[in-house]
Amino acid sequence: MGFLGAPRFWDGSYTMVGGVLAILVAMYGGFLYKRHTPVQRRLFYYVAASASLNYFTRVDWAVELFEPPTNAPYFHFISIILFFLLVNIYRPFLRAKRPWKPDLILILIFTLFAFWNMIWGDGIMLFNAKALGLYSFLLIALTVFYFASLLNSLMLRNLEQQPLFWVSAGLLVYCAGNFLLWLSANTLLRDWATFDSMYQIHTTLFILLSLTFFIAFSVKPTPESSESVLGYEKDLKAN
Repeated sequence: MGFLGAPRFWDGSYTMVGGVLAILVAMYGGFLYKRHTPVQRRLFYYVAASASLNYFTRVDWAVELFEPPTNAPYFHFISIILFFLLVNIYRPFLRAKRPWKPDLILILIFTLFAFWNMIWGDGIMLFNAKALGLYSFLLIALTVFYFASLLNSLMLRNLEQQPLFWVSAGLLVYCAGNFLLWLSANTLLRDWATFDSMYQIHTTLFILLSLTFFIAFSVKPTPESSESVLGYEKDLKAN
């Protein structure tokens, strides 16, 4: 996600480092857009949307629309958008040699749960802790499935040149590290000092995630590499 919602969590300079880095990575991805494979372009859509939407939640007039002022309601919808964009990166891999569409099933499950959480779970005026708990769990499962498929393929040539490898590594560490923080966010908010300390961990993981995305934008995969056996033949040949 990049930034939490409710009330305001962007006052620390360390948190701002993560936000600025996310914008720089998005600009870097846009600068290289023409040379990107479709996988990298899908990643760019996610990074650009994440940076833009999270910046919007920090605008004073957007926060002050609510009483008391908070950016929490926006994150209920932002999480749905970002989850869709992340799963879309894996779409060719998920649909490869499968007659059904697991990407759509994942998106449907999370979207329905997110709307349930708005109404009957945390509530739209509180941070969507339960929804982001599921968000991180599903992404952890997806990245683990990707790495397991790599091992089962027995074709690991030039793995460091695969954008999806770096995306998956970053997401796995980021989501696993934030899983408990997201689930307990509304409870931790009762003690601001404790939450602020925990949030520094989130910011550190977010910076690491941004760096893995930077690497994913920089590499140049080949049709002979390991991703070609995981459903990306058309993507790799598109450029």
